Amino acid sequence: MWVQDCGMPGKFSTPIAGLGPGQSRGAPGFLSTAIPEVTVQRSERFDTDLRRQFRWYLLATDLDPVDALALASRFAEAVDAPLETLRRNPEIGRRRFIIYPDLAGTRSWRVRKPFHRFIIFYRTV
Repeated sequence: MWVQDCGMPGKFSTPIAGLGPGQSRGAPGFLSTAIPEVTVQRSERFDTDLRRQFRWYLLATDLDPVDALALASRFAEAVDAPLETLRRNPEIGRRRFIIYPDLAGTRSWRVRKPFHRFIIFYRTV
């Protein structure tokens, strides 16, 4: 998983527990496919970039320290929210870089406003 501005790599991984491909959950008579839960694995570079941006909001803005902390905290929450969304629905992100074999499977999801200039890139594995 990585942020657009800094190219931060990372990934999702499938946990061991759960139903296998093609197995179903739900009431008898209904055709359903199990969607396995996934675990978000944030790379060290992703966390470093997140800390760097958090620190920038604290120190580089001309805000009062209390307001700067509030802004930095809102940024961290704005990044955490889509990670939870992607954990529950890993296939909802926009497919990216289809013509580049090394980047096949990369998807993206935008961080919510007012931090929407940041895009999370990720892969499911």
